[in-house]
Amino acid sequence: MKNFYPFLFFILLSNLCVNQIQAQTTNSIPYIEVTGVKEPEIVPDEIFIQFTLKERYEGKAKISFR
Repeated sequence: MKNFYPFLFFILLSNLCVNQIQAQTTNSIPYIEVTGVKEPEIVPDEIFIQFTLKERYEGKAKISFR
């Protein structure tokens, strides 16, 4: 039993040292944290255009398109 307490103390001490080293290595890694919102922009690949032509008369004479 006398040999058990120093062994238990050594195990607990080494465990604390290992945890401290792991905490330091994770905090020493540089990183950039970014937060934001983006709205999706859609680029159209087709454009629909509609033309409407109407005949016009000025008096009894028809006005033509050129």
